[in-house]
Amino acid sequence: MGQNFLKQENIENIGLALNIGGGIYSASQAVQEGQAEQAYYNTLAQITERQASNIQQAASRDIAALNKEGKVFKASQTAASAASGMTGQALEDLLMDTTTKMKLDELAIKQNASSQVIDLQNQALFSRVSGKYAARAGRAKGYATLLGTAGQVADYWYKRKQQGG
Repeated sequence: MGQNFLKQENIENIGLALNIGGGIYSASQAVQEGQAEQAYYNTLAQITERQASNIQQAASRDIAALNKEGKVFKASQTAASAASGMTGQALEDLLMDTTTKMKLDELAIKQNASSQVIDLQNQALFSRVSGKYAARAGRAKGYATLLGTAGQVADYWYKRKQQGG
């Protein structure tokens, strides 16, 4: 029985089966690698989106603090002006100037936050697209591996048939 098992044909069939198994395994690994890379890029996108959200929240807090401080400052300007005898148009001009500067500061905070958020959103989008293409590349590599394995098997059977086997 041991001699029958070690025949050339059996050894070739075992090699062929191992080749097929290896091709299938390599294909599945390529697909899994693409999926893992996609998961990595999606995680990067989520982190980046959280950073964008944090920047928006910080900007809102900064604007609220600016407005609160501005009201206190304007009240102290009004009190100091009244104590020094400044009233009327001069006081209104001073308060208007303070209000204008506060609005400019608020716009600067919004603009800086908006610019950072847009950059982060673009990064997140790029990460998601990269992940999508990584998964596609993994599948393509898997299909190519399967096709290569099928070609090797077909070549083996063709040569065997040519040899009369």
